[in-house]
Amino acid sequence: MDPGLLSTSEWASIGNAIKLLWLCLLLMITASTALVLAHAVIPSAVATRTISDRWSKLRLGLYATGALAITSFFVSMVFVYLELYPVLDNLWPRWFS
Repeated sequence: MDPGLLSTSEWASIGNAIKLLWLCLLLMITASTALVLAHAVIPSAVATRTISDRWSKLRLGLYATGALAITSFFVSMVFVYLELYPVLDNLWPRWFS
């Protein structure tokens, strides 16, 4: 079965979905960096007295940043799905109907 042709609006939807996927990548990089700093780097550096105990106060903010980035990632993935589903339905109607 050959896929159908894509219109200009469908290409625009694919472009929007790709932009959202780039946003998802940036959100995951942000989340992983924040959570690694909050859960591993700062406690280890404070325990070895490499940095002062005041740095421990940053952990709560980093955990919040990581949680917000992960939540935003999942919301963005829902938007990607909602953006691409009509395009895929038109492209391969047999599989998505």
